[in-house]
Amino acid sequence: MKKLLILSLALLASVAFVAAATAEDMAFTGWVADEACAKDFAKAGNAEHKGCATGCLNNGGNVALASPDGFHLLDITGEKALEHLGMEVTVMGTLDEATNTIKVTSIKATS
Repeated sequence: MKKLLILSLALLASVAFVAAATAEDMAFTGWVADEACAKDFAKAGNAEHKGCATGCLNNGGNVALASPDGFHLLDITGEKALEHLGMEVTVMGTLDEATNTIKVTSIKATS
């Protein structure tokens, strides 16, 4: 009986730890671009890059967020990404550091 109680408490503690470790949405600011160009913020961090990014994305490129600190891939629908190409945006989402990908929950143009 004592072993069952200890095992149950250990299981409960591990579940609580996993729940506490669940990532919360964070804010990320940058420019929506294609992955190849997002690696170079000087190239992708402006509205003039929209045409280039559109072409790259239409040829199978990945959507990314370019910022002066680097870039992140965006897990976002194609239509939402295209609506925001060449715009500075604030993205809310969770970052998977292993893949450098933000799972986007919302995106809006910055003012």
